Amino acid sequence: MLQRWGLLVFCCSLGLAPVQAQTKKKNTSSTVKTAAQLRLDSLREVQAIKRDSTAKARELESERRKLKQEELAAQRAAGRKKTIPPLTQEMSGAYKQHTDGWSIVAQRGFIRQEDPENPFTPFLWFEFSEKKHPKEVKQQNNSYLIVNPGELKPVGYKYGKINNFYALKLGYGQQKPISGKLDKTNVQVSWVYAAALSFGFLKPYYLDVLMPEGNVFVRKTVKYTDETRPYFLDLNNKNTIIGGTDFIRGINELKILPGIAARTGFYFDYAPSRKTFTGVELGVSAEIYTKEASIMAIAPNRSWFVNLYADFRFGKRWE
Repeated sequence: MLQRWGLLVFCCSLGLAPVQAQTKKKNTSSTVKTAAQLRLDSLREVQAIKRDSTAKARELESERRKLKQEELAAQRAAGRKKTIPPLTQEMSGAYKQHTDGWSIVAQRGFIRQEDPENPFTPFLWFEFSEKKHPKEVKQQNNSYLIVNPGELKPVGYKYGKINNFYALKLGYGQQKPISGKLDKTNVQVSWVYAAALSFGFLKPYYLDVLMPEGNVFVRKTVKYTDETRPYFLDLNNKNTIIGGTDFIRGINELKILPGIAARTGFYFDYAPSRKTFTGVELGVSAEIYTKEASIMAIAPNRSWFVNLYADFRFGKRWE
């Protein structure tokens, strides 16, 4: 009996041991498999991170190269682009019509743009003008040719005029923009003010007249004096005035009247191109001289003049 139980116990022990060994083997295999899977998953995560980092690095490198190329292109373009120097000089000429005569003007400007908020143009001003008296009127002696058909046609004259009055001005001024821009589409409006020394010149006014010599009248060219006054002005109504004379007559008898002059106005500048311009200046000017400018014998004369003017100008600018 004891032998049977011993054999049974031995047999059970033999059958149980393999089962336990197999179970233990299975548990160990499962544990090993789980660790391997974890390592594999970790490796995959690391590889994924590396791939993401590589892609990001490549993207950043591509962006860096692109920016570098754009910078190089901009540098090359800047190197090729020509720097346009600012305009600093200008020269202009003008014809001025004013209420008491006419003028020819030359102006040399120096453009200053150091302060973009306050640009201005100092200029030197040269002007030659003729002053006319409001009472002088041009006339023509048409009856002389009827009486003397073989003679040359008389030159027109101004009755009562005894002197031509011219003035040469040398001065300095400034021109300050108040609106607009110097381009092809806009008109620049500037305020102009200037002062000058003025040198007036009185030139005797000669007439072609008939003066008595014995019992006849002889044709002579004379200027106004106390002696010639009756014939110069035809006070006796003898039709003694034939006409005027050429401009050169009396040029060597100039008398100088020193004085000063000033002007102020607004200049409207239209620049059809960067270096050429045309414009109009509208304003008022004044002149005063040390002596009376004797222009007429039949009307009051004065030593000062005030007038309105329109200046039609064209010119050129350069660096």
